[in-house]
Amino acid sequence: MGNGQKAAVLGLAVLVVLFGLVVANQRRMAGNTSGPDVDKVQRLVERAFDRWVDDPATVDRSQLDADCFAAERPDRLVVRGSCTLWVAASDTRIRMVRLHIHNAITVSSRAPQSDVVVDDEIGADKDVSIAVDGKRESIALVCGFGKTCLITLSGRS
Repeated sequence: MGNGQKAAVLGLAVLVVLFGLVVANQRRMAGNTSGPDVDKVQRLVERAFDRWVDDPATVDRSQLDADCFAAERPDRLVVRGSCTLWVAASDTRIRMVRLHIHNAITVSSRAPQSDVVVDDEIGADKDVSIAVDGKRESIALVCGFGKTCLITLSGRS
């Protein structure tokens, strides 16, 4: 099956799910209790939909390692020039490392399930999410020669 056919099948599946949600919701709103348990069907469809489109899991602090973690604040990275943030391997397919960047910095990481390295310059006072797959991953944090940058772990970005 080609990519176009896969996209068409996926699109059709999404339309069927959305149609099911609309029908279930209209039956519930109209008070029509004949037929299958509408609330049960709606909950099943919503749960399946949430699994497909829900945000990936945030990488837990225990799965992160770096020489630049501040001793007094384990949720804080103090980058002097550059630092490598290591993400432990996991069974989870896609995860997010969520950071708050206090000072402008360059971030480099391998794209999930790929060998392509992505570099991005992040401005000061920004929340960022870096996607990683289940492999052990390194994220390069480059502040610049002679500069010190502060980064904190965040739950959402």
